[in-house]
Amino acid sequence: MRTIDQSPYITIHGPDGVGKTTVGRGVATKLVNRGYATEFFDDWRERNGWVNPYSLTKLNAEFGTDLSVIALQAAKTALDSLVINELTTSGITIVKDRGVIDVRADLIYRGLDPSELRGPLMREPDLAVLLTVSEEVRHRRLNTKNDIQPQDYEPNLPGNRMYDMNQSILDQLENRPPESQLILSTDNLSIREVVDEISNEILKIL
Repeated sequence: MRTIDQSPYITIHGPDGVGKTTVGRGVATKLVNRGYATEFFDDWRERNGWVNPYSLTKLNAEFGTDLSVIALQAAKTALDSLVINELTTSGITIVKDRGVIDVRADLIYRGLDPSELRGPLMREPDLAVLLTVSEEVRHRRLNTKNDIQPQDYEPNLPGNRMYDMNQSILDQLENRPPESQLILSTDNLSIREVVDEISNEILKIL
């Protein structure tokens, strides 16, 4: 969570095809148009040339099996948190697709202990948003994407990675204070309506 002198940090979660990236960029644009300094984290990295030296791919290549999955995930999340803390301290609100909540969910799915992903080095979101969607609508949205991975079509059913991870994310959100979480069904909402809902929640903490 932020300190009193930091701007908010918002993460958007949900299954593949729910529209996390599209919504995140839309929220950042809407807040900028309202006069708030805001960045969608991946856009900031692309535009400013910042490259995480501890990406999972690079760490795997360097250390192979000598570095545990937990250590890899902790290093990447800590580096992301470092940059996010610098940006929010400088007065920029950050919106990000996924975050430490997803990393914990992944470790839990693998049967690993996520307790290392807590503490001052891991920036927790000030508002965590979970977007939900029915399978019918999710598949329809996936079919409009140009870059589809085979795992995107994995059925969202108990025992599968996507379902179990999203259940873990839901459990984490439900343990957060009510004002720091938002669970939003997107089946009957347009992207604009989802963006408006999230933006209104963010305006409450700005």
